[in-house]
Amino acid sequence: GTVVQPLVITIKGTNAAPQATPIYQGKNKGAAAATVGALSKATDPDFGETATLTVDPASITYAVTTTSSNGSAQAASATVPRGVTFDTTTGQIRIDPSDPIFSTIAAGENETIVATYKVKDVNGAWTTTTATLVVNGAGTNAVIASDDTALATEAGGTANGQGGATLGVNPSAN
Repeated sequence: GTVVQPLVITIKGTNAAPQATPIYQGKNKGAAAATVGALSKATDPDFGETATLTVDPASITYAVTTTSSNGSAQAASATVPRGVTFDTTTGQIRIDPSDPIFSTIAAGENETIVATYKVKDVNGAWTTTTATLVVNGAGTNAVIASDDTALATEAGGTANGQGGATLGVNPSAN
């Protein structure tokens, strides 16, 4: 004979860690503030869980490097650099290039802020990623309001019978 017995198959899933691609935001000093989503390039391979990703506030560190002689470098720490805010509730990172801290960055120089943080899923799995914020120095071009013209007479010229003239042109007066 044949014996019929129930067959029980148990499938046990595992929680996969989120995946995150680093974020980059570059602005010139003096520009309007910019906001980027810390989770904008993060996904969760577990079905339906991407919407539940969060930033772990305790994991955030900031490192600042600078090519500016007047810059303010900072080794990695939890201290939020001036000109930057990180709202972990909304996951928004804001950089304000018009903050006076960036005013001394000259043309060709920059200040780079790297925020390193953990992206966590609803089940506690996590991955580490970064947001790189760069403020570039921007040169100030001279503004010329109008053209200046003047006539000059050669001093001591034998052909013109006149003495020299002093030019009264002041390009800075425009």
